[in-house]
Amino acid sequence: MKFEYCQKCVVPAGWADLWGTLAQAVFRSLLGWMSGSMGLVVQGLYSTGDALTKGVTLVSVQIAGRPPSKTFPFGFGKILFISSLMIGVGLLFGGVSLGLTSFTDLAGLQSVPSLLTVLGVILSASASECMHRYLGCVAKENNNAAIQSAAWDNRLDAVSSVVVFIGIVLSNMGVTAADHMAAFVVSLMVMRIGGLIAWNAVKGLLDVTVSREVLADIARMARMTQGVQDIKLIRGRSLGEYWEIYLHVALDETLSIHEGHDIVEILKKRILTGFPVVQNVWVITIPKMANDDNGGNYWSDHLFSIPRNNMTEKTPSNE
Repeated sequence: MKFEYCQKCVVPAGWADLWGTLAQAVFRSLLGWMSGSMGLVVQGLYSTGDALTKGVTLVSVQIAGRPPSKTFPFGFGKILFISSLMIGVGLLFGGVSLGLTSFTDLAGLQSVPSLLTVLGVILSASASECMHRYLGCVAKENNNAAIQSAAWDNRLDAVSSVVVFIGIVLSNMGVTAADHMAAFVVSLMVMRIGGLIAWNAVKGLLDVTVSREVLADIARMARMTQGVQDIKLIRGRSLGEYWEIYLHVALDETLSIHEGHDIVEILKKRILTGFPVVQNVWVITIPKMANDDNGGNYWSDHLFSIPRNNMTEKTPSNE
């Protein structure tokens, strides 16, 4: 995280996204109804349903910020994946519904929206893109899955507005069905992004691993810690905004329990300091002499392990 005050941006960002989506829903629906643009009407319907899911996102962000409790000792971070799943499923089924709606009004295929509507579409697209960049920054600095989903949702809004723009222009050029085709294309885009968001949320709920690049960086840092002779295993899982890391480290078997404990505590402190998004570090110590004694490959037997040759000695990255 570049700036400490970024942590305070999550809830305000959620509120800004919610009110912005409501404003877009009203603006697009009225403009579409007044101009006769089916593409804008579909966008307005989508934004209305989207505002409901954004309310769910805002509640989940506030819940995720609560400290761990006795009942939930690892915190409430995974509520973010649940809200992302709701958003993704909502977008997926909403896209199917909007795709069907775009061609139910057969008489409207002959309608040609006014070119003045283009100004409203450009304004709407600009607002969505600005919101995407703002939310994307907040999500990146806080490693927040729900805000990241909302950010891409706004990017989808901006791109879909471009599609509606093209449909309106082509309609005025004589392609009377272009506006309805644009509405259908928008619905396909909604279905695609909804499916992606839902799938990423499912992976998070199923303890998706931290990226191999980050695990390799943490492994390098661990190997550079005085007293650590080797890294037997490293795994990481996402807890919403934070990560949890599991390490098996090889120590000199002649060390006392107290000396081994000190090495582990130093290692934990280095990882927590060097990687702020790591919330918990669990370390199991293994005698150095136990290195592959059974003749098997300890590394290849563990799905999320990092091969030794990927842990060359170099300065670890905090990104």
